[in-house]
Amino acid sequence: MTVPPDPDALLGLVVRGYWEGQEYPSIESPAGNFFGISHGVVDGQAYQSAVHSVNQKAGMNIWLPMPFAKRARFTLTNESGKPRLLFL
Repeated sequence: MTVPPDPDALLGLVVRGYWEGQEYPSIESPAGNFFGISHGVVDGQAYQSAVHSVNQKAGMNIWLPMPFAKRARFTLTNESGKPRLLFL
């Protein structure tokens, strides 16, 4: 996922993950935090770990084992109140 490196966008886009038809999400996090960008601030430092990577332009990847057997559903909600540019 890539978004402009804007704190309002990184904190205003919310990722939610649901397993096996759950009513409430098991994951609920601002997109920036989910991908390891504290306070929505991209400081120009690219980094990688065993489970995720972020580049200087807020290109974000994550590789996590997911705890579901048959079904998962992810949503991305813009709660910032402004239109946002997003590349998936």
